[in-house]
Amino acid sequence: MTKSKFYNILEENLRRNFKSYSISHVEEAIQRYKLTFDSSYMGDYGVLFAHYFTEIQYYKNMDLKK
Repeated sequence: MTKSKFYNILEENLRRNFKSYSISHVEEAIQRYKLTFDSSYMGDYGVLFAHYFTEIQYYKNMDLKK
């Protein structure tokens, strides 16, 4: 999946899931989520999420044709 396709899917789902909320509520929620995954927010970001990085690398290296 390309990065642009991923973002298109993400955008469609966010629009659908947040359509009943006010714009200010959605923007505030997005800012909170961005802080959660910002490495400057948590000093041990790499340690906390190392498992996920390892799993992602595993799938990136997988030969999907087999």
